Amino acid sequence: MRISPVLAGVAAGAVLAVAGVAAIDLASTDAEAQGGGSVTQAQLRALEAKVTGIGQNSSAAQRIAKNLQNSVGKHVTPEGTLIGAKQPPGVIRQDRGLGGGLPTELIGDGAITSSKLAPGLLTVGPQGVPGPTASAIATNTANITLPVNSGRRVVSLTDPAGSTSSTGRVQTTFAGRLMASAVVTLQSNGAATGDVECRLWTQVEGSVFVNPLSPFGVDIPVPAAGKVTTTLVGGANRGAGSYEVFVQCFTGDANMVFDEGHMIVWATAA
Repeated sequence: MRISPVLAGVAAGAVLAVAGVAAIDLASTDAEAQGGGSVTQAQLRALEAKVTGIGQNSSAAQRIAKNLQNSVGKHVTPEGTLIGAKQPPGVIRQDRGLGGGLPTELIGDGAITSSKLAPGLLTVGPQGVPGPTASAIATNTANITLPVNSGRRVVSLTDPAGSTSSTGRVQTTFAGRLMASAVVTLQSNGAATGDVECRLWTQVEGSVFVNPLSPFGVDIPVPAAGKVTTTLVGGANRGAGSYEVFVQCFTGDANMVFDEGHMIVWATAA
């Protein structure tokens, strides 16, 4: 399909005329801004109407008008608000009835600091209320000879045999994360080395079931006639309730002894 040279010239002339008017109006607007003036939405809309009106149904004029709206109008504050054309160097202000500054997409991360803002513009709110928490501790310094091929609670929040000092169950009124950390010392009373596996567990009050706080136990080699200390950590999501938390140790070797241990337990909202 061939386009008539005459029609092509007319179309090009229309686009140049529209662009020329837009340039003149924008230049005058810019000159006004340099003089400390301001631009309102109504003025921008009038300019858009003028550009659109010149070309009537000209698609080129409509595109120019649309570009004006997109590039300038999107930075305009609500109807009737003035856009400040000049601000003190290095200061971005937001006074009553005066919008301005840079659009968000033109401001890089970390570009705005307190030293660049007008005094009193940056405010810090009060510290928020911390989320709910709960905690408990237990210590056991009593030597316990571990039974062979049978588990034994050696540090416990509730079992008297597994605690010489305890704050009792950890009470939670919220669903969250229950976590624990324990340090245990084991020793061998024999002439041979042995292995002891220890693990953190929980048991909600009123239930006969126990649940692990870690996916696996810690295997602890104990030297002959010697001692070894290790740390256990664990955590799991739990609902509101009253919880017993304990360290249980298991061995298949004789002469393995729990020497002492300490445990802290805490819970936070998820």
